Amino acid sequence: MPTTNFLRVFNFGLGFLASGITAAATTITLQEGDLANFPAPGPSAERYRIVVNREIMEVTGRDESNNTLTVSRGLEGTTPASH
Repeated sequence: MPTTNFLRVFNFGLGFLASGITAAATTITLQEGDLANFPAPGPSAERYRIVVNREIMEVTGRDESNNTLTVSRGLEGTTPASH
C-alpha cells in the first residue's frame, strides 16, 4: 500500500506587529505568542504568503527565538509600504 502524505494547511493566521516596519524591512517582529499562528516555511515550493494591510508578502523564514518572520515584500503587484 502506498504511503499517504498530508499537507499541513494554516488559513487566516492572525498576528500583530510588535513594532512598525519600514518599506524596506525584510524581517518583521510579531507580538509575543503570535508566531505560533504561522508555520515554518519549507522549500520555495512550500512557502506561504501573508497580507499586512494591503501588501502581500511571502514568508521565507521564521525565527522562534526572536519572534520574527523573514519576508519577501511587494508580491503580486503590491507596493512595499511602512506598516
